[in-house]
Amino acid sequence: MANKNEELDNRFIQYLNAVEVSDLSLEAKMMAVIIAKHYNWTLERDAYPTDAFIAVKMKRSIRSVGNYKRELEEGGWLQSTQRYNTSSLYRPLIPAGFSWEAAHAAKKAKADALQRIELDRKAASLAKKQAQQAELEAKAAAYEALMAQQQEPVSEAQEAPEDTEVKQPETEPQKPVQRPEMTDADAKRWTDYDEWSDDPEPASETAKPTATGIVHLDIASKCDTEVKGFIEGSDNPDKARSYFLDTEGFHPEVTNEVERARKAHIEVIGDKPHVVKAQASNYDHDDEW
Repeated sequence: MANKNEELDNRFIQYLNAVEVSDLSLEAKMMAVIIAKHYNWTLERDAYPTDAFIAVKMKRSIRSVGNYKRELEEGGWLQSTQRYNTSSLYRPLIPAGFSWEAAHAAKKAKADALQRIELDRKAASLAKKQAQQAELEAKAAAYEALMAQQQEPVSEAQEAPEDTEVKQPETEPQKPVQRPEMTDADAKRWTDYDEWSDDPEPASETAKPTATGIVHLDIASKCDTEVKGFIEGSDNPDKARSYFLDTEGFHPEVTNEVERARKAHIEVIGDKPHVVKAQASNYDHDDEW
């Protein structure tokens, strides 16, 4: 009886070893081991695990179990018998003509070949890294030699002459331009001149008298479109014009002409002489009634 059990154990182990060294896929080997464990080697009774049971053991889908079963049957590793409305019967087999020694030797040779390929790849990678390192070291040495050559002390004969300061020719200071003094006749023309009229203005190079002294002022340059718009569009153009020209008394800090015209325009808002006259005429008309 002991010899019978040893023989059965040997058959089971031989089947597992043969499956291990075979060219089957990993999933097909897993299925073959599951079926072999459920096969009754003592009575040689077929195993009958369901496809769902095998799928759970393999952690695969039920549809894929059929593919792995077909692979085992085509390779001669499994014999299956279908039954109606129940699981199939399975019997593990070793293909005819299969030699464990030959399969093991072929598998070992394949593993050795793969190992040699991996070693060659690692050697090539190491040689490439060493070549790159040597190239970097050569470049660093060349750079250090160049820097050392540039930092060598320069002899007295090779010393560059000191930079001599180039003196610029002295220029005489410009004298201020003096304008001709205003005569009494020019002063009278400026006093009588209305810059807002269409009459020709006095000479533009003539200085205009002000309350604090003689100031050169070109009236034509001030009468641009924006200034005229503020002055003539005000409620009292005459008073706005006087504010605009009074540079000493009316906002002396404002030097921009357009801004001065705008302030003069604001200053006379509501001061309308013609409105007052119209109101007076109305009052007279009411008195007649």
